[in-house]
Amino acid sequence: MSKQSLRWGENNHALNGHDLRKVVSLPHNLFTSWGKIKQLGRYDLIIIDPPSKQKHSFDSEKNYGAVIKKLSSLCKEDAVVIATLNDPFLDQQFLLDKFYKHAPYTEFMDLIPVAPEFSDNYPERGLKICRFRYQR
Repeated sequence: MSKQSLRWGENNHALNGHDLRKVVSLPHNLFTSWGKIKQLGRYDLIIIDPPSKQKHSFDSEKNYGAVIKKLSSLCKEDAVVIATLNDPFLDQQFLLDKFYKHAPYTEFMDLIPVAPEFSDNYPERGLKICRFRYQR
């Protein structure tokens, strides 16, 4: 929800040649704003990039599944879902298991490599970025 993060996202879209008139960034708390997020329709691309743990707000172990469950009401057919996990104590399999359990209609496509500037001495504990395709 940070304004700086939203600006970075807009800059990334511009650098990738995206039409910014078609890009919508929604700086809302997902758990209190589902209606507002759904009102704009179904999406071609959803990026799930929550904090690993944020006091009184989000905990990957407890809350990630609840976010994944909402995909069926948010995705267009063949939408791409990019899900990140930056918890050093949870591995890629944690994320895959959450998708298999809460969104079995998604297909795992690949693991997106982490940019060199985010390399980690212990890659299994670093940032995990998985790409899925919504296949309802």
